[in-house]
Amino acid sequence: PLTVDAPAQRARRWRPEIQALRAFAVVAVILYHAWPARMPGGYIGVDVFFVVSGYLILGHLGHRLISTGRLDLADFWARRMRRLAPAALLVLGCTGAAVVAVVPLSLQDEQLAQLAASAVALGNWALLAQEADYLQAGQAVAPGQHFWSLSIEEQLYVAAPLLLLATVLLVSAVARRRAQTARPTQPAQPDAQRELRLRRGVVLSIVIGALALSIALSTLAVATGQPDAFLGTGGRVWEFAAGGVLALLTRRGPGRVGHASPLDGQARQQAEQAENAGRARSAARWAGWILLGASTLLYGPETPFPGVGALPVVAGTLLIIAAGTPLQPRGIAWLAAWRPVQWVGGVSYAAYLWHWPLIVLLPWVTLHPLTALEKVAIGGLASLLVAGALWGGAQTAQARAAGAGDAAEVTRGLGFPPSQDPAAPDPSAEAPLSPAECFGAPALTNPACDGVLEATGFTPTVEAASGDRAIIYS
Repeated sequence: PLTVDAPAQRARRWRPEIQALRAFAVVAVILYHAWPARMPGGYIGVDVFFVVSGYLILGHLGHRLISTGRLDLADFWARRMRRLAPAALLVLGCTGAAVVAVVPLSLQDEQLAQLAASAVALGNWALLAQEADYLQAGQAVAPGQHFWSLSIEEQLYVAAPLLLLATVLLVSAVARRRAQTARPTQPAQPDAQRELRLRRGVVLSIVIGALALSIALSTLAVATGQPDAFLGTGGRVWEFAAGGVLALLTRRGPGRVGHASPLDGQARQQAEQAENAGRARSAARWAGWILLGASTLLYGPETPFPGVGALPVVAGTLLIIAAGTPLQPRGIAWLAAWRPVQWVGGVSYAAYLWHWPLIVLLPWVTLHPLTALEKVAIGGLASLLVAGALWGGAQTAQARAAGAGDAAEVTRGLGFPPSQDPAAPDPSAEAPLSPAECFGAPALTNPACDGVLEATGFTPTVEAASGDRAIIYS
């Protein structure tokens, strides 16, 4: 069987179950973007990323703040920038150049504005603003819209350490002042121990409080149909906080367990306890993967999301992280620790960044939808080939792999559930075409556009089209 060696087990940087979660998340998102009808709940991959990020980042910040009482904010932010910014800025730059090169002039301004907002971690709010302006007119899909989730993460990377540090410093200062003026009736604990317990309580209280407030806001926003229910930062905080609570309540760093050697009575008892714990972890691990797999297949247009609808996804992710990976993984743990899965998890960030611009921009290059054979051949292997191309640096192979889905299907692949996708068609009826679909000269010969142009005028206007690329309208 696959064996996790002891040095690797002690290395905090390698977590097989976390890499497997990243692989699952990016594959789910890519397949949803390519084939939303066949992977209707694939958008939950983004929520898996959120929980994993909360576990790693809030856990790191919380433990550092509890143990030392301070945070090096400049160092933390610099590390985040070095890890995330180069790849993101490269994708934004290449995407912006491609938009200028191939996208109709009448659509370029809003798409470039979305890319600019994403560069300063405001992509989700820019998308909300654009929806408010363009929903009624049939907003076109932009190649930078998937940056909404990265914008939320980056906003939290700025706010979370500031909130934690400021609150801990304030409470600690007040506690020290009270201790100087109070007259204790019993021997006091050592100052260092007392402050450690105080900081731990403050950090946990903040994270748990943020979790409770955020899930309440998210549930209310979904129930009342607020436009920021899916894209708003406040309704996503609880998913990060859930991962942070798990990290703060557990001290088992690497997340893997070994087996005791039954050499004496005490060792046998320890071995039995370890075996029972192993069974419990195995059950938790299976339950977590079942929850995630079922969510990708059973969720869809009618699912209220996120809010309480995201609870199975968050719970499944937490169960997998908490279960860890045994020294000799078997079954689902073996599959999660399998080298190809770990490989995909290692390139998940780059694959997520690149796949959506390629899917959106490819139809503007080919000027025709992909055939059924092309869609099957490309879409079926898209996630793994994109990851492999990025791992090896082969951009041309990556572009061939990521170009899954035709112009009709990509309008549904923003990482939204279909019911909240501004361009998603009504599955229960054949809705009349929108002005955005009655685009250019072919609309004049399309019977489905009868009445649309008369009611709204040409899209774009004759004045705008006269200065645009003629091939787009031919």
